[in-house]
Amino acid sequence: MRKAIHIAWVALVSGGFLAAVVIGYFLAVNAFVVALYALTIYGAATILHFFLQVIFAQRSRSIWANEGSRYSVRMVVPTYREEPDLLRRCLASIAHQGASVTTVVLSNDDENDHYVEQIFEEVRSSPLVMDTEQVWLYRAHPHNGKRDAMYDGAHDAVEDLVVFMDSDTIISREDSVHRLIQPFHQGNVGCATGEVTVTNHQDNLLTRITNLRYWLSFNLERAAQSYFGVMSCVSGPFGAYRRVVLDSVLETWRSQTFLGNKCTFGDDRHLTSLVLRAGYKSVYVPDATAETKAPRSLRSWLKQQLRWSRSFYREYLLGVRSFNIQSAWLAYDLTYQGVFPFFVAANLAIIFYLGVAKNWKYFLVWLVVIGVFGLLRALYGLVVTKRIGFLAFTVYGYLFAIVLLPLKILACATVFRTGWEKKREAVPTP
Repeated sequence: MRKAIHIAWVALVSGGFLAAVVIGYFLAVNAFVVALYALTIYGAATILHFFLQVIFAQRSRSIWANEGSRYSVRMVVPTYREEPDLLRRCLASIAHQGASVTTVVLSNDDENDHYVEQIFEEVRSSPLVMDTEQVWLYRAHPHNGKRDAMYDGAHDAVEDLVVFMDSDTIISREDSVHRLIQPFHQGNVGCATGEVTVTNHQDNLLTRITNLRYWLSFNLERAAQSYFGVMSCVSGPFGAYRRVVLDSVLETWRSQTFLGNKCTFGDDRHLTSLVLRAGYKSVYVPDATAETKAPRSLRSWLKQQLRWSRSFYREYLLGVRSFNIQSAWLAYDLTYQGVFPFFVAANLAIIFYLGVAKNWKYFLVWLVVIGVFGLLRALYGLVVTKRIGFLAFTVYGYLFAIVLLPLKILACATVFRTGWEKKREAVPTP
């Protein structure tokens, strides 16, 4: 039965994509005017969506802040064969948060990696921690996945808030946790995330572009959603949850399955979906900053993007039940994100036909349109940050059309795959 569902889903997605191409083909055959009309609708919808995001993103920057917020906070850091120096820096950055953090739990997903405990003891016994009132706890268990490591660190929490943080993440400001927890003074806020950028952004062109994409993802897309309290994904590297809300969804989240398969990735997006479904708000705090490591190779980056795209479509299918209890922006924005790749593909089919059958100059239309869309986002980043390097983001539009577009269609067609593509390789003991 499960296999039949998988086949039916692939057929449905593939059929929908083929239909879009065929429709685009016949539209193009009729006349250039019809094709231009379709491209105009695509362009208008995209530009309208962008400017709506800009308006709401700017309005959301300070609506959730409250300097007087004070809570007890548990930091949970799941780890699995992390690079020793990166783990050390991660824990040190938590210690720098001082009184904003009550308890720190390092949850090791591989009890045989004893170097993790050595690093934990090294940092815990340092003057950096000894000068604070933070309580540090170490837990280890057999390898069973990130969700179990997160659960092990959070299931017995008694603090007001629980902050999850990846072990390859470094908190970049000493008041980041203090700022991250400010929105919780409003009783309807269930979770919040800070801004996450790329630690190794100077490694190569890919990490530089990824760093710019991260900034826009948080300060445009998430910020616009946050205005309505419906941010769709609390970032895994640095996100906070109200403990009483987390308690109510923790078991459901830990045991998530999709079409009978246990889900092993997309933990951050699913946990956010459950909070939204419970009727609570999800918000973004731009002043709570952290940095995380991004893939350096194209192959690793593509695997990451494939996982993220699969989890997006999976959570969209599961999250429609939240649409009637949250702001209409959630339904609109997520539907736009889900349909957008197919919209692009259909219009690309029109351009391809016109370029081959009519005149190659029609390809120039595509190049200009894609460039303009990328430039709009680049200019937004440039204006807000005053960083001239944002102009490099113009090329992201071409990266999306050439690489990410087929990847997203593949993710939609294989959304039933819930496991990681490959296990992480062991990190040598220092």
